[in-house]
Amino acid sequence: MSLFFDIVEFLAVFLLAVEAIKLNNLNAFVERVIRPLLSHVNPKIKWVGDGESEKLTFIERNAVHLFFLGFYLIGIALIFLVFYKFDFNFMNWLLNAAPIYWFLSLVAALILPLFVGFLPYQFLVWSLENSIKALVWVQVKTHTGIVGILGFTLFSIQFIGRRIINS
Repeated sequence: MSLFFDIVEFLAVFLLAVEAIKLNNLNAFVERVIRPLLSHVNPKIKWVGDGESEKLTFIERNAVHLFFLGFYLIGIALIFLVFYKFDFNFMNWLLNAAPIYWFLSLVAALILPLFVGFLPYQFLVWSLENSIKALVWVQVKTHTGIVGILGFTLFSIQFIGRRIINS
């Protein structure tokens, strides 16, 4: 519960500090930092014709394959990290399991790391896209005073909530 109030306090202080940050600086941060970072993390894919593929480098020709290989390797690392964290001995479990679970484990070992590796990437893209939307909303609504009122309201909520929990 304390983490919730910490997050609410951080958001409230940011909204109250928008006036001090100045909208021009906030806009520059969005346009010079977050949007370029999003375009590097999640680039637009441009397909080339058959005649143009000879001019491309190995990395440019195989970018999609390397992208999925990266997901796969990150997924394997995350799965091993979870197994290590929860002290799960997969081989011991597999030796004591029925043969059908051997086949299912093989299928899962081939497919699951791709999806597990995709999750951190998708979370990063989602975070960047939504932070741009939130900062643009803050820029638009600052002139009407909604941002300051919302910041004060959130700060009051966390202040009262902490007092209620601590008493």
